[in-house]
Amino acid sequence: MKKSLKLILILCLVLGMAFILTGCPQRDEQPNETPQEQTDKEQEQENPGEEQAPETEANQLIEDQAPEGCSSCHKKTDDKDYRLSAEVEHIEGHPNVAEDATVKECIGCHGANSDQPFNKILHRVHLVDGEHYLDKYDKNCINCHRIADDGTVTIKGLEQD
Repeated sequence: MKKSLKLILILCLVLGMAFILTGCPQRDEQPNETPQEQTDKEQEQENPGEEQAPETEANQLIEDQAPEGCSSCHKKTDDKDYRLSAEVEHIEGHPNVAEDATVKECIGCHGANSDQPFNKILHRVHLVDGEHYLDKYDKNCINCHRIADDGTVTIKGLEQD
């Protein structure tokens, strides 16, 4: 009985070592590649020498998808009213605003020195809480801001004439 128990124990040890050794990477294997490196490698193999277009996510960062700023997105559609006047109706205690209100009207009450500055409200609503904005625009600054050649950043709709 003791002999068969020893044989079973040895067999289990040998099998366990075999599983461990076959699961370990070979020394000549390449290190793990990032998903982007894998994609780049596959694209290069498919079309050697051709430069590939940026991924969709990258386009969100380089394309201005809201050339008019707020009003590019905050407008009335067949499905929903996204205008600023409709948005403030959902804010408890907020006074009504004109149907054609723009960011200029908002700044009248929500200036930089107010208790509720517009920049803090908008950045929180769009960049922290705004799932739609995050999914569609991936925190892209250029949808709301213009960046001049000299590096000056302005808000679309509030630029000086």
